[in-house]
Amino acid sequence: MTIRFRPFLLAPSVVALSIFSASAHAQATDYPNSCSFNGTWENCRLTGEGQSINVTYAKDGKKIELEMVGNDWECSKKNEPSNSRRCGKILITERKEGRTTWGTYMVTRMSSGFAVRSSRGNTYYFEK
Repeated sequence: MTIRFRPFLLAPSVVALSIFSASAHAQATDYPNSCSFNGTWENCRLTGEGQSINVTYAKDGKKIELEMVGNDWECSKKNEPSNSRRCGKILITERKEGRTTWGTYMVTRMSSGFAVRSSRGNTYYFEK
């Protein structure tokens, strides 16, 4: 399955990521993507299409749900071309811990990645 990020089509929408089961000891080929949590990279599986992404980490099988909420906005830096970054609000849900946290996401034109910073100070990065 091909993951396609559509960073500039983030209309007011809600994207809920569903939980799916996976073996925590699966081979790297079962987890072909790269994900970072607080700067530590590991293999992961990203599934979904467009704005809907499901995430499972290979190391411990941890699953998270992300839900984009409300309108996104242009958040490019001064020295960047206009509209090169889009940001928005996101809910990060860890069902296993029973915790939901607000965060901010960012997508860029030049990257196939998706960055998130939670209000708890955690950082996530997902790359196809």
